[in-house]
Amino acid sequence: MIKYFGILMASLALASCSSLEPSYRTETDIAGTKILVGRITRAAIENDSAFPWFARGYSTYTPAAQPLEELRARTSELRFVLFIGTWCGDSKAEVPKIFKTFDALGIEPGCIEMYGVDRKKDSGNGEGTANAVTRIPTLIVYSGEKEIGRIVEYPRLGIEADICQMLKNAPH
Repeated sequence: MIKYFGILMASLALASCSSLEPSYRTETDIAGTKILVGRITRAAIENDSAFPWFARGYSTYTPAAQPLEELRARTSELRFVLFIGTWCGDSKAEVPKIFKTFDALGIEPGCIEMYGVDRKKDSGNGEGTANAVTRIPTLIVYSGEKEIGRIVEYPRLGIEADICQMLKNAPH
């Protein structure tokens, strides 16, 4: 019975990763900055010449090896919700690092939900408000359906080390 419960829980954790379609709008602020608002994908940023900061930040970041090693054993249970501002300096600095870390861990794209917000932190459909997002970027980490922690604006120890710490503090 316990064995089947464990299999069911693992299946539910994997089922929580989905492939929701992107649904966003593009705005331009008074300074001419392109802003993506709504459910976005990595490709929406990575492949747009308006966001050169992504490739630059991604290529210069190297995730810390020790926390990555600790995380690899548990990545299948994780799901991530990320709120960013394509206009925000902290997002420009941290989002490429977050994705470099996700790549190093082999996180499936379906386990990452990403929302672009405008300068009022509005994501278009209320996701930011529903998740109490007040500063960006905000990375919310889930184990199964339970939120185990957040990185708000910037990590304390490093992205991979902060996620590792969340897992250590999370009930099993």
